[in-house]
Amino acid sequence: LQDFLALQKPHADSENSWSIDIASLGNDYDLSVKNPHKVEEVDERTPREILQSIHEMQEESSQIIDNLKELLKAEM
Repeated sequence: LQDFLALQKPHADSENSWSIDIASLGNDYDLSVKNPHKVEEVDERTPREILQSIHEMQEESSQIIDNLKELLKAEM
């Protein structure tokens, strides 16, 4: 929002604020916020793949926590 407010007065475009030509809208215009400077990422994983990824991250987090606990024990 700060970027927008700073650029609003001079009507400048940036990665986060842009202008469009009203003549290009036609009759079926869509004014929803779709930044033309950023590519929308679509996660095409299945629910099972997402669950597997979460499980793997949990295991990795548990290992990191265990390692940190060992380091703390060693310091005492």
